Amino acid sequence: MSVPEIIPVIDAWIQIYHSLKQNEHINHVQIFENKGAIMGCSNPHPHGQVWSTEDIPQESAQELKNMEAYEQKYGSCMLCDYVKTETKADQKDKLPHILRSEAETSSPEGSRIVCENESFMCVVPFWATWPFETMVLAKTHLARLSDMNAVQKQDLADIIRRITCRYDNLFQCSFPYSMGVHQAPTDNNAEHGRLSHLHLHFYPPLLRSATVKKFLVGFELLGQSQRDLTPEQAAKRLVACSEIHYKSI
Repeated sequence: MSVPEIIPVIDAWIQIYHSLKQNEHINHVQIFENKGAIMGCSNPHPHGQVWSTEDIPQESAQELKNMEAYEQKYGSCMLCDYVKTETKADQKDKLPHILRSEAETSSPEGSRIVCENESFMCVVPFWATWPFETMVLAKTHLARLSDMNAVQKQDLADIIRRITCRYDNLFQCSFPYSMGVHQAPTDNNAEHGRLSHLHLHFYPPLLRSATVKKFLVGFELLGQSQRDLTPEQAAKRLVACSEIHYKSI
């Protein structure tokens, strides 16, 4: 999809989020897309889903808890600081030790960044479980999609187009993944709104080819996940992919 085609999808996400927010029993809206039969999709055409819940789901709740603990300890937003970590901005000497050490000991500058623009960054996070897992991060502190201005909305559409095109080009296939938007819950909790930092997760299952999937089994399932390749190696592979779709060449 082109950027002009993606923008109405983002507008629909915003409209659905605010529509569901009006229901006093809904405290969280999870927007996501499962793409590909390997991800269990029964409908082959592109489509997304929205689940709304009274409780805040475990992963989002844990993120908020960790964001709050980080702010209490370091006095700043964890994901704002993480953007500085990956860009190795001049302010890295002001980062908390836990992130500063990661910035200083990682591979060459920007080595985990896949693509970026003025408003957003797509990065393979250093804690990634899936081989080509990425996270799209707002470079400024935005709590929800509707906080974006027109330029930021355009930039988000741009980043989504670029990373999904690179995914398809990696193994020259319709690349499967689960993608989800993490933003402020709809529970009208001011603290949750203040702590939330807009980001998108892409969890793709492919490992070595269009048909070879990574499985979380054995020790990885029962103990701790293991890296099949480093985040830097994964980012390098994705960076090497064109942003012109292989079917258009």
